[in-house]
Amino acid sequence: MDQLIIQNLELFGFHGVYDEEKSIGQKFIVEAKISLDLSEAGETDNLQSGIHYGQLCHELQEVFNKTKHNLIERAATVLCEHILTTYDQVVEVDLTLKKPWHRFISHRLSGSTTRPPMAQRLHRCRRQHGRQGLQHRNRHEDHR
Repeated sequence: MDQLIIQNLELFGFHGVYDEEKSIGQKFIVEAKISLDLSEAGETDNLQSGIHYGQLCHELQEVFNKTKHNLIERAATVLCEHILTTYDQVVEVDLTLKKPWHRFISHRLSGSTTRPPMAQRLHRCRRQHGRQGLQHRNRHEDHR
């Protein structure tokens, strides 16, 4: 299985629990490993046989800003679901959504002198064989 890998895609969004996060917004970082068969694209040099990653990146920004979410988990799920439901050839998506500036916002709001962890969300979606649904597996990580 081939992979299309997107690294360090900066998306600006308005997600978070605090009102300030939803009104001012902040940058998020997306990394995605998209599993699909790219053999036809490699043989034919036809863009329609693969995924136009530039177009996909623009789509992810649009989807990311369509709705404001409280949780980074929900925002990651929505991105994964978009990729799987838009591109039939995709079998699995491993997506990491990082909120690296979270520590500065929560630090400022709480008045704390300690640095809170950077929030990071890994979400995996897989197309279920022979069924229309999607299968999800989540893992939340906090990095200090």
